[in-house]
Amino acid sequence: MSSLIGQTLDHYRIIERIGQGGMATVYLSVDTRSQAEVALKVLSPTMSSDRRFVKRFRREAQLVSQLKHENIVSVLAYGQYKGTIYIVMPLIRGETMHQRIARGAISGEESTKWIGQLADALAFAHENGVIHRDIKPSNVILDDSGNACLTDFGLARVIEGHSSLTGSMLMGTPAYVSPEQGRGEQLDARSDQYSLGVILYEMATGRLPFDSGSPMATVLAHIQEPVPRPRRFSPDLPPDLEVVILKALAKKPEKRFPSIRALKEAYQAALAGKPLPEFERIAAAPTTYIEPIGAVSSPAAAPEIAPRRRGAGWIVVALIPVLAIAAFVVGRALGVDASTVFAPAANEGTSPAGVETASAEISSTATSKPEPSPISPPLPITSSSCPGLTLFTPSVDGDEVTWLIDNAGVDDFHLEDLSPGWPLLTNGLPEQIQLGELVLWKGDAEGGGELHRVDGVDNTIRAGKSTFITITFEYVAGTSGYSLQLLLNDGCVLEGEW
Repeated sequence: MSSLIGQTLDHYRIIERIGQGGMATVYLSVDTRSQAEVALKVLSPTMSSDRRFVKRFRREAQLVSQLKHENIVSVLAYGQYKGTIYIVMPLIRGETMHQRIARGAISGEESTKWIGQLADALAFAHENGVIHRDIKPSNVILDDSGNACLTDFGLARVIEGHSSLTGSMLMGTPAYVSPEQGRGEQLDARSDQYSLGVILYEMATGRLPFDSGSPMATVLAHIQEPVPRPRRFSPDLPPDLEVVILKALAKKPEKRFPSIRALKEAYQAALAGKPLPEFERIAAAPTTYIEPIGAVSSPAAAPEIAPRRRGAGWIVVALIPVLAIAAFVVGRALGVDASTVFAPAANEGTSPAGVETASAEISSTATSKPEPSPISPPLPITSSSCPGLTLFTPSVDGDEVTWLIDNAGVDDFHLEDLSPGWPLLTNGLPEQIQLGELVLWKGDAEGGGELHRVDGVDNTIRAGKSTFITITFEYVAGTSGYSLQLLLNDGCVLEGEW
């Protein structure tokens, strides 16, 4: 979209590109009516051509434009001009929290201020019915006055419904995704709390709780693995601060703080060495961590927050439809970090008694895995006839049902045929079936539910990649009652029921 430089989009004259992502580009622009400099975020043409996406975009942008808070980067305007969707935001000069964490230790005073401001922004949004869905340091701008501002509000929700996203563009950011977001479940404000908890963990230890080398593995770790105790990596961290961080990172939403405001109160009390407010504490699992001699629970002064350790701060910035293990993999984000909404000033990245068992690190001698809970979501589908392929539980979004299929093998596979089943009384007739963004089967023009193969469409599921199989129905889809059989080359068959 570099060809837009020098052009005028509606009444915004585009000066230069200041950010680029998979689904959007951000430009420094001038509003020709007011002569004010603004940040103009222009969405990918592939998204602008999707009528359902445009409808979602207008609905969400209208909602977000009503969020007026000093710590939220506001939406000044939005629209579509000659087929191009755009969002106008203030041009904020400064750096992202991601950049600031990468530069070194954050003082207790800074963390108290910034987390307090982010908590206020999130609480305001939640109280007005808006969930962010992609809280991460690169979506937080620290302006020239030293204040934290949260950007890209609500845009992740718009992106999630777009059918052209593939496994290479993950929605949400795996390093910060909540377990329920990773499973593709319906989200509420507690998902944002978990993501903010990851930021607290990162500020306190200089590393992420989970960074498993691939988006899929990182999401699975958030869903399944105990959170390593922060004091393992930062022994001087006050025990009460560890309690607060790990409660925010509880696997079950109901075990987290009842609200972002309650998290803020507890976090700031722990930083200041004051008694924590009362909240439910759950016994922690055993851990091999040894408390340092002389550790105290109430320090006299707020500690410095650790800098990021080398090698621990790699962040996967990609976009994915939120489909997960047992319901799909992550996310939501525009693919352009908050660092691209402003002109950057610098170059840009359990438990003490009372914290959930998921927050305690498992001893290196404990190698056995716990048995799955009877209420655990269905396991992914694999087959010895399809080495490397995994089919995950479907995610339902409006009239679409989507399965993630991951090819971790060394060979490409080709989807030769597909046999789906669905609750017709709920969903109505199928309209099309897609592999990634490509339509492989299309419904009858006259209706009747018969699907026809589209000739000449690439049906490859490439080695080392993930993609999605999406069935679009006539009506809003049901939440269960699906079966899917995939017939691929070389006798590979994957099938399951949900």
